[in-house]
Amino acid sequence: MYRKLILAICLFFVGFGIRDSFGENFVDYEIVKTEFIGTESNNRMSYKIVVPPTIKKDQVKPLVEKIIKEITHKDRDIDEITLWLYSNKDFINQRFDIAMVDWGYPEDKGRINIMLVENFEAIIKQRAKSETLYGLTEQVRREIFKEIIAAEERAHSEADRLIDPTKVFNIDANHKKQRELQEIFMRDVRQKYNITKEIERKIVVEALNIMDWKFRTSS
Repeated sequence: MYRKLILAICLFFVGFGIRDSFGENFVDYEIVKTEFIGTESNNRMSYKIVVPPTIKKDQVKPLVEKIIKEITHKDRDIDEITLWLYSNKDFINQRFDIAMVDWGYPEDKGRINIMLVENFEAIIKQRAKSETLYGLTEQVRREIFKEIIAAEERAHSEADRLIDPTKVFNIDANHKKQRELQEIFMRDVRQKYNITKEIERKIVVEALNIMDWKFRTSS
């Protein structure tokens, strides 16, 4: 009985959409960086915020109002707020790709000034398309590259465990075992992601050409 009731409630919310206090479809957000940019006499704060890349233009204003309301409720002494809205955490050290928002009180009487990136919805969609190769998003390709590196390291470690490479007469056998194990572990990666050897090779080439992948393969 309870399972049916829970299912009915879930279907109700799915059908009508979960609404926030502003009557708009709920948009999640994450404040990833907070910085004081004011003076002794002006309590001004800056917030870099990541929102879903699927956000719509008409959802920005209600979301901004919600964020400012929550910030000012927690800090009633705040004088000015600047929000920077991004669609991806990787972009926070670059120019905002959705909007910049200024709020001030009492000078601006609490008015909210929003500067939207023109056509940001289309730009984000196009960027997502360009980031997809071989039917794989960049994030997935990064994960594949990470697992490729792990497979190579595992093959090396296992070969050393089975055949001592410190003994001269074992070097060739150790290298052969490494290659055998690497092929086994790499085959597992290809099967997991349903990719061919050719796509595997292209992902490795792409990763080696982008230094960022080498150091942030899990981002």
